[in-house]
Amino acid sequence: MIHSTFHALTEKYFCLTLLSTSKTNDMEHINRIELQGRVGNIRTNIVGDTKVANFSLATDYLYKTRDGSAISETTWHNIVAWSNRNMPELDKISVGTPLHLTGRLRVNRYTSADGTEKLFYEVLAYKIRRLDEESLEELKKKVYNEAGINLYIVK
Repeated sequence: MIHSTFHALTEKYFCLTLLSTSKTNDMEHINRIELQGRVGNIRTNIVGDTKVANFSLATDYLYKTRDGSAISETTWHNIVAWSNRNMPELDKISVGTPLHLTGRLRVNRYTSADGTEKLFYEVLAYKIRRLDEESLEELKKKVYNEAGINLYIVK
């Protein structure tokens, strides 16, 4: 059984949690990912009679170097969300919208024009929750303070 959980000091503000359980024979496999961040680009389409949104989501990993400097590392994730009862109105998600989502990681394989096999990772979201700006900024302040980093938000 393998459990891999990645929580930066930013687990409440921007987090990536990937649980991967692998058991042999009659054992269970788990593929679940939680992300909390801001939307980058977004494109919505209608497939059949169902709306689908493809968008990027930025998450940050915050840490301090040995000399005490604060480093923020941004990771962009590709998200696919099909409209369902656990989704907000997909048309109301726009660039910069803060979201918390739960889904599963999927790997797509394809062969490029030069004949090499490529891998493309995406998250299939099955639940999305919009976050309000005020609570997001308060969470960000709390996480930075827990990391010992002074954060001043200028509005």
